[in-house]
Amino acid sequence: MSEMTDEAEFVIDILKGKGKMTTTQIEDAIKVQGIACRDAASRFLPGLKAQGFIKGEFKNKTWMWWVD
Repeated sequence: MSEMTDEAEFVIDILKGKGKMTTTQIEDAIKVQGIACRDAASRFLPGLKAQGFIKGEFKNKTWMWWVD
């Protein structure tokens, strides 16, 4: 696994607290905190999945993201 960024840690904390979320729900949670990811969530989240930090599944025309 690669080294985790602050953005990655923030997203993982959101998912740990709320469980499975869509990309839009994660974007909204980030905006509420006044934090901007350097990449749009739609590009950032697949990278976290590829690195093994989060899980993701495309279902019913939307991505669902979670951590175990």
